[in-house]
Amino acid sequence: MFRAARAEAPHTRVAVARCLTTMGPAATPLRDLLTSELTAPHRQLTGGEGAYGGHDVPADEEWVRLCREVPAAL
Repeated sequence: MFRAARAEAPHTRVAVARCLTTMGPAATPLRDLLTSELTAPHRQLTGGEGAYGGHDVPADEEWVRLCREVPAAL
């Protein structure tokens, strides 16, 4: 469910990561998703095709922070 939400609705990624932080060891199967996000050379902006601007940057920064916190808590 979390993988699908992340892939199909990128705007939900911060909510997904927040949920994972509360799951503790149950989030272990999704460690690879978080690790791949941290090593990806791109930013996760959800403005859509042709969208420009920095309005997604705070959410992206939150996503990256949570991607670091979840594996550290496992």
